[in-house]
Amino acid sequence: MRILHRVTTPGEPGECKVMCDEPEDLWHLYNLIQPGDRVKTKTYRKVISEGSTGSTKSKKVRCCWLALRLSVWLSVFQHKCPQSFGR
Repeated sequence: MRILHRVTTPGEPGECKVMCDEPEDLWHLYNLIQPGDRVKTKTYRKVISEGSTGSTKSKKVRCCWLALRLSVWLSVFQHKCPQSFGR
């Protein structure tokens, strides 16, 4: 895990921007993030538009960037992770 940005002030909430490089990094985040924390991230998704008949030949693919902001109310770690981690 790489720390990209960190702001801390004694007695006040802080912020930290990290980049996870491998599945083990998620274990460390699990131990840092607590209920009541706010987490935000950027990600992208491929949006596929199909023809009116549902044909796959006329698919249009575009990428959409999303900004996610989450309030943590429960944190659970699952050891198994998807094969596509980091792609």
